[in-house]
Amino acid sequence: MVDSTSSSANQQQPPRSALLVHEILRCEPPEAALRLANESPETIASVLAELPTAKAVALLPRFEASLRATVLQSVGPEQRTRWLYNQQYPLGTVGRLMEPAVALFAPTGTVREAIEQLRVMVTQGFVSYGYVVDEQGHLIGALVMRELLLAQPGQLVRDIMVGRPVSLQATQRIGAVIPLVHRQLLPEYPVCDERGRIMGIVRGYALFEEQTLELSAQPGKMLGLDREERIRTAPWRSLHLRHPWLQINLLSSFLAAGVVGLFENVVAQMVAIAAFVPVMVGQSASTGGQALSVALRGLTLGEVTQERWRTMIRKECLVGIGNGALVGVTAAAGIYAFSVWHGHAAAGRLAFAMLLAMIVSTMLSSVVGAVMPLLMKQAGFDPATASTILVGGITRVLSIAAFLAMAQWLVT
Repeated sequence: MVDSTSSSANQQQPPRSALLVHEILRCEPPEAALRLANESPETIASVLAELPTAKAVALLPRFEASLRATVLQSVGPEQRTRWLYNQQYPLGTVGRLMEPAVALFAPTGTVREAIEQLRVMVTQGFVSYGYVVDEQGHLIGALVMRELLLAQPGQLVRDIMVGRPVSLQATQRIGAVIPLVHRQLLPEYPVCDERGRIMGIVRGYALFEEQTLELSAQPGKMLGLDREERIRTAPWRSLHLRHPWLQINLLSSFLAAGVVGLFENVVAQMVAIAAFVPVMVGQSASTGGQALSVALRGLTLGEVTQERWRTMIRKECLVGIGNGALVGVTAAAGIYAFSVWHGHAAAGRLAFAMLLAMIVSTMLSSVVGAVMPLLMKQAGFDPATASTILVGGITRVLSIAAFLAMAQWLVT
C-alpha cells in the first residue's frame, strides 16, 4: 500500500513541475521567487533544472539562504557549478547571464568527428552554434549547424567555420552591448575573456529580457523608485527606498521659495507676476523632462556615448530656444491680456519679460535634462535614479529666477 501511494506521488510530480515551469517562465524574478518559495526544495530544484540557466541563476539569490543551500544540495555537482559559476560577476553584466559553452570543437577535427561529438553535446545543453577553439581555448571560429550538416564528412572543421565571430566580454555592461547585438540579431553570442579565450555563451533573449526590465524600471527610477520595488514590497522597505528622494525634492522647493523671497518687491508690485510663476515652472519642468527621457533612452540603448554628449547638448540647447520662443509667444499673450484686464500699465513690458524668460528657462531646462544622466553616471549612480526629481528641482529654481529677474529688469 505504501509503495502504491509513493508510486502515485511520483507520477503526479512531473505534471506539477511542468506546470510550475510554465508559470515561472512568464514571471519576473521577484514574482517567480515568491511563487516558488513555498514549494519543497526538491520541487524547486526540479523546476530550476528545467529553466534556462540564466533564469535559474537570476532566481537562486532571491531565496532565503537556508532554502538556497538546501536546493543546491539536492542537485548534482555539475548542475550546482553551472548555477553558481557566474555569480562572481556583478548584476547588469554579460557574465551574470552567461551559460556554459558545451559545443566546442578543435579546428583540426573532421566534420564526421564533429557530428559524432555533437550527438553527445546536445544532451548536455541547448546548442545553437558550435565554437572552434585552439589548444589554449582561444575562440577562432564559429560553426553554423546547417554548414556542418551539409559539409563533406572528411572536411576539416576549420575549412567550414566562420572566422572571427562576434563575441562579448563577461565584464561588459549589458547596456553597452545592446547596440552590437541589436545590429546582429543571433540566438546566442560567445563570451570571452580579455585574452580571447571562450568562457561561455549568453542567449540573445536573455540580454534583451534584461534590457527590457531595465527600460521598464526607468519611469519608476526617474521618480525615486528602486528597480526591485513591487506591489508586495514591505511598507517599511518602500518607505526606505522612496523617502530620501522626496527630502531632496523638498529641499529644491525651499530653494525655489528662497528665490521668490529675493524678488519679493517685484512680486508685490504686480499680481500678474505671482499668477504666472506656476506657468513658467510647469513649462520648464515639462521641457526638462522631455530632454531627460530622450537622453536616458539613448544612453540605455547605447546610442549616446560620451563623445556624442556635446552634440546632444547643442541640439537640446537649440530645441529649447525654439520651444521657448514658440510657447513664450503664447505665454506673453496670456500675461498681456491678464495684465490689461487688471489695469497694469506695464503690460507690454511684462509680456516681453515673459517671452525672454521662457526662452532662457526652456533652453536651460533642456540642457539640464540632457546633462543629468551623464552627471549621475559619472558620480557612480544609476543614470535614471530619481532624475525626474533632480531635473524638476533644478528647473523649478532656474525658471522662477529667470522670470523674476527679467520682470525686475524690464518692469520695475
